[in-house]
Amino acid sequence: MSSVPGPTAHLEASETATVRDLREGYRRYHPSPVTLILGALLLVALGYLYVDGFWMRAHGVDLAVVALIGVLGLLGFVLSLITSRPSRLPRVIDVTLGVCGAVFAQFLTRELGVPVLVAVGVTGSIIGVLSLRDGPLDFMASASGYAGMFTGLLQPGPVLAWGWVLIAGLLAGLLMSVVGPAVLPGVGARIGAVAFLTGSVVYLLAQWSGTDSPPLLPVESAGLASWAILPIGMAGALVTWVLIHRTSMPFVLASALPSLCVCGVMAIALPASVPVLGSAWVGGTLIASAGPERLPTAFWIGTAGIVYGALMLHFGGPLTGHVGVLGATATIACMATAAAEWLVHGRHLGPLVARIARAPATPSR
Repeated sequence: MSSVPGPTAHLEASETATVRDLREGYRRYHPSPVTLILGALLLVALGYLYVDGFWMRAHGVDLAVVALIGVLGLLGFVLSLITSRPSRLPRVIDVTLGVCGAVFAQFLTRELGVPVLVAVGVTGSIIGVLSLRDGPLDFMASASGYAGMFTGLLQPGPVLAWGWVLIAGLLAGLLMSVVGPAVLPGVGARIGAVAFLTGSVVYLLAQWSGTDSPPLLPVESAGLASWAILPIGMAGALVTWVLIHRTSMPFVLASALPSLCVCGVMAIALPASVPVLGSAWVGGTLIASAGPERLPTAFWIGTAGIVYGALMLHFGGPLTGHVGVLGATATIACMATAAAEWLVHGRHLGPLVARIARAPATPSR
């Protein structure tokens, strides 16, 4: 007598396929203990940022949006960690570039008085030029220098001693060298997440050692002008994505050069708008570092830019002005959008694992 499938048979089949995909993903990538530990550290840092900067200050409709993005972001993190690769030993060139990026960025802001986001554009453009085809830097070295540059932007004014800047750059280069090819592969803006985690460690070490940490400068985002964050964040992501995929420009240069132009013009014409609108642009550009295995089309890149803008629209709290906040928020937006893309296009993990399997182990852009 033939059996008739029950009403939950398709769910059981889907669960079986998902478990099979999980086993296949782990068998293929087999993330090392170091990979899992670093992933856990990033989760703690991003979770703290999200709760303190968004969740605790949201109410009503905003709270519902924050909750939805948070759930999607957590799902995106799990999917990314499952398909992480074994960690590797750090490279000397990555650590060296992290220190150089931190010192140069701090020199521009502290000694020359260059606005912070303009310093981002100047430092990143120099690193990006060195990573052009046949240049001395590959993708991971330039990314480590960019992470060090963000970490080096410890608040000007009363500042931490130069020794802390060196430590910040060294830790950023070291962490990015290990995280880059292994942890959460293909997730955009990990450079900022590394800078946020490193900056947090440096601030804590400075406080524990009796060194006063610098005051965090507030970034106001109230008023009608703040709504421009949404299209500007999306534009930053899309422009950078087009430069990478249509002109083969290295990511760091594609992020930093337009940021230098945009923030430089703002600093001259509308200096009061730089902290809000310039931040929206710079954070948006970091989203474009997402690999096609996570955000496969311009539509999803632009969507992540809007999610980033929606989060930054109401960001507040004691973390305002903390180094790496822009990139860490962009990382959350990328993970949430990648999870939404997976839910829309994949019934289980098979297609995702297959896409990541085709992605290069070390991105060349």
